[in-house]
Amino acid sequence: LPTLPLPKKYTLCEVPTTRQSANKSTILLVDDNVTIHCLLTDLLHETYNIVAITDSERVVDMLHTGKYDLLISKTNMPVISGIGLTRTIKAETAISHIPCGLLASANRGEERNAALEAGADLYVAKPIEQDDLMKEIAVLLQYKKVQAYLNSR
Repeated sequence: LPTLPLPKKYTLCEVPTTRQSANKSTILLVDDNVTIHCLLTDLLHETYNIVAITDSERVVDMLHTGKYDLLISKTNMPVISGIGLTRTIKAETAISHIPCGLLASANRGEERNAALEAGADLYVAKPIEQDDLMKEIAVLLQYKKVQAYLNSR
């Protein structure tokens, strides 16, 4: 099964940036590891706008002030964990519609259950399978569009 290779176009100290396009969904990626930013940005940037940050404390404010279609966060972040972020986001009416995906360093049943109980829409354990992740993200975003359409009727 293929896993994510380290992209050649980024160095480990470089935070990748992508051009924003109005035609693409925007993903807020939260991870304190720049290598993961590079890996996921390299995988996702052609299909989605990616905004990558390392500070979990900024997430809720960014979700309130920006237009994000999906949050992807590492589960074990310093200060506020991905599970804590998910719980906060799902409790705030103004941003609770944003799907939350969590990346875990291992597939631990207890952590997975906690993530799902907090309201996570996606839980992915490393090693990340590229095709599976792309499909999961596409399904989440399509579901969000259908839900928005139904809510507008």
